[in-house]
Amino acid sequence: MTERTARGRWHVDLHHDDVNRYPGMAFVLRHVCGLDKETGVALADEAQRHGTARVLSCDTRDDAERIVAEIQLLGVRATVSVASEDAG
Repeated sequence: MTERTARGRWHVDLHHDDVNRYPGMAFVLRHVCGLDKETGVALADEAQRHGTARVLSCDTRDDAERIVAEIQLLGVRATVSVASEDAG
């Protein structure tokens, strides 16, 4: 992953897994990201249906990595990705 460019955005992506269920994933997203229960459940559903769901975007890589680390500490799989126009 390259360093953030001036126009770049860093994304937090939630991943489907066979362990966590919607209520648990929604709780983690509420606790870490401040999302409401309905949004958390919708994102968990999207992750299950499509493999990943974009939770939010951050201005810096450090912010995105901090949020991903907090999500992962609570047992939910998440990763950082860079906006496609900034990749490469």
